[in-house]
Amino acid sequence: DPRDTFADTWCGEPPPSLSALERTVRSLVEDAGMSTIACEVYPTRSYFRNDDDLLALLLPLVTVKTGTTEEDKDRMKKVLSARLLDGCRRTPEGSSYALDLFFLHVQKRPKM
Repeated sequence: DPRDTFADTWCGEPPPSLSALERTVRSLVEDAGMSTIACEVYPTRSYFRNDDDLLALLLPLVTVKTGTTEEDKDRMKKVLSARLLDGCRRTPEGSSYALDLFFLHVQKRPKM
């Protein structure tokens, strides 16, 4: 189960709604001791010339839980790579992938 390895931002099936993702991101900010001032969400489609470009951008964005072994990280990256490539739209020019971009404006909570 990927949720045993990847951080809590990992999404399972079915994919969560944008509002559920926003709640998760806001919770991560809160857990880090900060407050969200604003959160903007932009659903978009990103275009890539080839699979390597797509994976080079997306794989580094995925975080894993502390203490995950390198072997487990490698195994899960292979699984994630296959899922990402299955989820992209293929064209003669390359491939495209739906991405939801979150822009957060946060501030550190004042100490009481």
